[in-house]
Amino acid sequence: MSNVAELPTKDTITLIINRKKVESVTYVFKNKDGNKIGEYLNKTPATLSSQSNVARQFKQIVNPKGDINPKIVNNQFAEVKQLLQLHYENELSVIEQEIADRKQAEQEKDSVKLKEAITKLQSLSRPLIYIGSIVEWFTAGERNNILYAFTVCRTSCLKKSGICNMSG
Repeated sequence: MSNVAELPTKDTITLIINRKKVESVTYVFKNKDGNKIGEYLNKTPATLSSQSNVARQFKQIVNPKGDINPKIVNNQFAEVKQLLQLHYENELSVIEQEIADRKQAEQEKDSVKLKEAITKLQSLSRPLIYIGSIVEWFTAGERNNILYAFTVCRTSCLKKSGICNMSG
């Protein structure tokens, strides 16, 4: 389904969702020739009021002379709002699926990295020295403190007490 709603005048409204803040929607009005005649940043279609900038642009397009009964124009706007809301919800579900797919790919990548790390650590005869070397490369002068914290955490996890015992 497209994110474009056609108006009774053959003009169109295109819905563009901000992917970082999905409550923020841009409404682009184009005439029947495809030329942009207005662009407005507003909230979701369901929250548009009859006094919003989107509604005013709609009314100006549909009823430029003001000779149509305002009730009829408001009803037409309500119908267009419903159509835009459907477009919004469809686009939102696509965005949510993309985010879920991206998270799953990241989790799979992390899982592969974790398996590689476990294999590497199991192949070492002195894993603490290896971890200390890596820590030393990425931190300045904190090797001993980090190794101490790692050892304490690992020991308490093995004993199921202290840091790892979340139940109390």
